[in-house]
Amino acid sequence: MRPAANLELRALVAELQPIVGSRFQKAYQADSVLRIKLHKPGRGAVDLLIEPGVRLHITKFIEEVSAEPTQFIKSLRKALANAALGAIEQHNFDRIIVFTFAKEKRFYLIAEMFAKGNLILADQDWTILHPLHSETWKDRTIAPRAQYKFPESRGADPFGLNSGQLRALLDGKPLAACLATKLNLGALYVEESIARAGLDPKSKADGLTDAQVGALLMALDSIDRDGQNPAPVLYKDGWALFPLKGLGTPIKRAATISAALDELAAAAPAPEAVQFRAKLEHQLAEQQAVVGQYEAAAAEAKVAGDAIYAQLTKVEEILRGARTMQKAGASAAQIEAELGVKYDSKTAKIRLSL
Repeated sequence: MRPAANLELRALVAELQPIVGSRFQKAYQADSVLRIKLHKPGRGAVDLLIEPGVRLHITKFIEEVSAEPTQFIKSLRKALANAALGAIEQHNFDRIIVFTFAKEKRFYLIAEMFAKGNLILADQDWTILHPLHSETWKDRTIAPRAQYKFPESRGADPFGLNSGQLRALLDGKPLAACLATKLNLGALYVEESIARAGLDPKSKADGLTDAQVGALLMALDSIDRDGQNPAPVLYKDGWALFPLKGLGTPIKRAATISAALDELAAAAPAPEAVQFRAKLEHQLAEQQAVVGQYEAAAAEAKVAGDAIYAQLTKVEEILRGARTMQKAGASAAQIEAELGVKYDSKTAKIRLSL
């Protein structure tokens, strides 16, 4: 499953607002997937699934976890026991979602949904208590007791730009590549914006006319509106917040984003099956390579055999002549000169060209 885009995370945060007020019950972890069990008065149990860097949604597929809880899960259970979920927010339209829990003190569970992803538990002062993965960059550190610092935004918020601000972002790259790196939108919705504006994704971004910049702004505005009123759809190889021009006809509509992601995840092969298939494919490739080597050697042997068979009489005469001269005491040089071959007196081997 592809990572969720900024726009999709905004829609997911809006979809999850009804579970604000829930109480933390327990947390589980299976590989890189975290499941938080909540309880909402009047609604009952809610299972929130977070796969850092990939997806975040309510799930109805409950996977039993029998393994010993990880240290990260133990920290969550201890800090958040019966805490109330007070807020779910997206940070600056980035791929970062912050869950605020409170009891005697406030705690933050920060889901970083970019790159490889991460989950960080921090206290009310944003001091990191326990990260899923410790990491260090030149400008920030994710580790216990470090102060949590939000990373700098990698691109501009695509909604609310005026024509001058948008034009200032355009460079000499192809339009699609330029917008994908300059806007916090996601490649899928960048392509949709360009299609709605009627522009060529391969055209130079800084070559747009004023009219084309205006058309692109209108397209971005329509993406913004549709993103605030999602109509999730499933495609053969993925999903989107709403039908997209470049992906053709959806195969199915989903009632919610969570339902769409849940269905995609359930249909995907298990990691063990993927690994087993990759192993088999690797073994098959190795075996095919060996077979190819044998086939090449057999082909060479056949060519040599065919050549010998075609000159069989000549070969037999040369061999008889060599044996006769050898018995008569002829030297290797005499045999070679007489028969026109290469002769090794030590091994009694004859080399000839056919």
